Amino acid sequence: MVNSRTYGATDAAAVTPNDTINDTTKLTSLKAPGDPSPAGLYVGVSGNVKVRLISGNDATFVGLAAGVVHPIQFTHVYATGTTATSILAVYQ
Repeated sequence: MVNSRTYGATDAAAVTPNDTINDTTKLTSLKAPGDPSPAGLYVGVSGNVKVRLISGNDATFVGLAAGVVHPIQFTHVYATGTTATSILAVYQ
């Protein structure tokens, strides 16, 4: 059996930034048993991304490079403060 933690993404989902956090806007779907959050965030067009981290704290990552999966575990992407586009939640 291949360990997906070693070999990369097993799934991805488009992220629509939104300033309202509730059960329908949080990324709550389980993609792997016991792993409720994405393992990374892909940015298609570079810019800033404001997220709610799995710790519950908010952070703005400035100048994220395009075409890269950034190892950020998050539950929400805010519209305000986010300038990057074509964002994907990446699951392992």
